[in-house]
Amino acid sequence: MHKLSSDSGKAVDIVEDQTIPTAAKLEIAENYDRDNHLIRFKKGSPYLAHLIMHELVHLDFTTQARKKNANFLFISTKDHKELFIRDNEPVIKKLNQDGITDKTIADFITSVFNGMNSQIYNAPIDLFIEDFLYKTYPELRPFQFLSLLDMQKEYMKSASNKQIIRYSSAFARKANLVLNLVHCLQFKDLFGCDLISSYGAAIQDLKLAEKFYQEYLTYQKNNQSLEAYKLIQRWAEELRIDKYFTMAEENEYRSKKADSDLLINTIEEERLHVEKFETNTALKRPISYQGEPAGQMAIVMYCLSALQYFEDKNLEEIKKVGFEIAMLGKQGIDPSNTEKKYHLESIPGKEFSGLQLLAYMYSAFQVIDPFLDTGMNFKKEYEMARNLHEKK
Repeated sequence: MHKLSSDSGKAVDIVEDQTIPTAAKLEIAENYDRDNHLIRFKKGSPYLAHLIMHELVHLDFTTQARKKNANFLFISTKDHKELFIRDNEPVIKKLNQDGITDKTIADFITSVFNGMNSQIYNAPIDLFIEDFLYKTYPELRPFQFLSLLDMQKEYMKSASNKQIIRYSSAFARKANLVLNLVHCLQFKDLFGCDLISSYGAAIQDLKLAEKFYQEYLTYQKNNQSLEAYKLIQRWAEELRIDKYFTMAEENEYRSKKADSDLLINTIEEERLHVEKFETNTALKRPISYQGEPAGQMAIVMYCLSALQYFEDKNLEEIKKVGFEIAMLGKQGIDPSNTEKKYHLESIPGKEFSGLQLLAYMYSAFQVIDPFLDTGMNFKKEYEMARNLHEKK
């Protein structure tokens, strides 16, 4: 961190921030009009040592590229987004048919657009970063292994998630799968752990991932980590998602930057898969209140309230509630903050706490699809609530 401060000419600060949507994120000073680079982290992740080091190396690569006038920015404008929306009209139609509100659909399409762009931007450079960490900091490897393994588990879940398959376009799913497979290939190389078969990927997708990985290995062998932007462009073209962004040399771009442009590489540096219906993509373990009697009782009462509300509702009405809360969760729902209140279009005139929302969502999906992994371990509390409801 001290070396980076010296090399970049700006202080590097690391601060706790429980409001960020991911476990850690990098904010480069120039992208935020600040005098310091900032790494924010969320307390509670068991792999913070790896995640923070990952962000520091990302900043290091950016600093090195700037010294050689070879730093490229990933830029996506409103025109790129409008094109993405037009290309996703079949998905939007499905969401409309399922009774999802216009605002929720708009938020969902935006999250997929940002997620896909973030993934293609980060995928190549993340390979160089993980290779650098593995070779340079052997004492970090246990944390690196567990952290990357956790990510692989998330990627594998997304590959077979029914909601993702139904509510995402074929090109977005393919890009997501292929890029996740590329990281799986590196995980196998670094740690000897082969998880490829768990994806159930088609031969053509696996072959494309292997092609990308071999291209990365050629760059790595030739010490071309600062040219990762070339891989971004080439992989995006093969995946047919290059029309949703442009790459620009930083100095040239900043001299004529338009206010309407969005710098995708200012968002949190993370590996995003295709967005799915869950409460919080940053959560790595199910939300559970086992061993907390007060929390368990609150969940029972909230689930009971949800069951009473759903009593005279049809499936489509229950879907609206469940999906709206799931979409709201993409911005983050904090069950521990009892003061923050939420509102739903599908249940007008009612105010919810974060934990109450999660209980309503869990109860809704017990009707919609009881086998879906919601990221919440409320089974015991829900059963108690259902027994109480049946007795009434």
